[in-house]
Amino acid sequence: MEDGQKILHFQQWIRHLGAHNTVYQAECMGIIAAASATFTRKVKDYSIRILSDSRSVLQAHQSHSITSRLIYNCHQSLMEVCNNSNNVTPQWIKGHSGSRGDDAADELARRGSEMAAIGPEPIVPLPTAWPTSVSRQHTKELHNKYWTEVLPSPLCRACLEAEETAAHIVLESTGVTTYRAKHLGSPKALPEIIGDTKGLINFLQELGWQD
Repeated sequence: MEDGQKILHFQQWIRHLGAHNTVYQAECMGIIAAASATFTRKVKDYSIRILSDSRSVLQAHQSHSITSRLIYNCHQSLMEVCNNSNNVTPQWIKGHSGSRGDDAADELARRGSEMAAIGPEPIVPLPTAWPTSVSRQHTKELHNKYWTEVLPSPLCRACLEAEETAAHIVLESTGVTTYRAKHLGSPKALPEIIGDTKGLINFLQELGWQD
């Protein structure tokens, strides 16, 4: 907090909010923490600016209708400071702009994200979009699990009439009759095909089944 060019107090505040909370909620909690620290020190008769790089949070404060409990609590914290004859101005600051305060806040946020939450979660009420997000992620995981565990059919991919073995493909499969006749003729047994290496290679290459 500054009065003209004089720094009255400097304080760092770090807390891990939990695994499921959003950046938006973290920005709200940052403003609440700043307002609470100012109110606790009984600061009076000052013009105070609270800087945030979250436009969405600041715009929510300016709305005539508040539907978020967190925004309401944030608003109440600021009003407590104002009631001590202070003029409080929440102000937007460009993120990653090289500002000393904003860069310090980013570093604290990084350190906070690496900490463990203190107490049972959720510490801050979960965002309203959280159930939808969890449901969508769970559905995606089930979908991927289903498809990765699907076993290939043992049936011949060309005719779907018998098990796909090497002997069936080169001797029996009706789905590759044209290719077989073109490269192998009309073989009756495997020894006939084994002796025709070139024809067998051409047959397999045209099928494209080398995998």
